[in-house]
Amino acid sequence: MAAQSQLLSRVIDVLSDFPSPEMVMELQTSEAEEQRLEELSAKNEAGHLTFEEKIELEHYRVAEHMVRMAKARAYRRLMKA
Repeated sequence: MAAQSQLLSRVIDVLSDFPSPEMVMELQTSEAEEQRLEELSAKNEAGHLTFEEKIELEHYRVAEHMVRMAKARAYRRLMKA
């Protein structure tokens, strides 16, 4: 269950440092995070997720939503500049 906590912690750490809009636009998941998300998604579609994996998948979704919202706001700030 540490992987999801690390991902959320990383997103929160970056966003709480008040990054520039350019820095927000550069946020991406790592290759390892992408692979884990694909694995969880496949297991979810097959109906084979454990309770912990369901929580982990939800944390990925929360992190993705946070980053999308931050990027949308950063984009608006960049367009005003």
